Amino acid sequence: MIGDWRFLLRPKWLLSHLFVGAIAFVWAVWQLRRLDEKKTPNALVEARAQLAPVPISEIHDLAPDEIAFQPVSDTGHYVEDELTRVANRSLDGVAGDWSWAHFVTDDGEDVLVNRGFILRDEVTARHLIPHISTAGSVADIEA
Repeated sequence: MIGDWRFLLRPKWLLSHLFVGAIAFVWAVWQLRRLDEKKTPNALVEARAQLAPVPISEIHDLAPDEIAFQPVSDTGHYVEDELTRVANRSLDGVAGDWSWAHFVTDDGEDVLVNRGFILRDEVTARHLIPHISTAGSVADIEA
């Protein structure tokens, strides 16, 4: 016989493996619960992404859960001096910054617009946001 395997039958050895197995089972159940919790919000995001954009003025009287992930559109202009970024973020494992801008609709309503993700390689100076031009300082937004 190659080796003595009777040590596998010792209570300490058996209990340690039963404990590890129980922990693995609990973690598996926890992961499956998290999956179930994520299915409904993910389905909502996917469904709302397919909707046609509505004017911002039409969503004011709706509850927050009714407008979450709802595409919107409007016409106005960006306030050029009020661009900002959220630095040191990641998107799909790639480093970069989120660019945010102050947008004023033709009705005078202030809106904070996420202008998108800028890859770290595309940001030449950490203190500057790349200029995003709009024709004649009037922009149509669709988000």
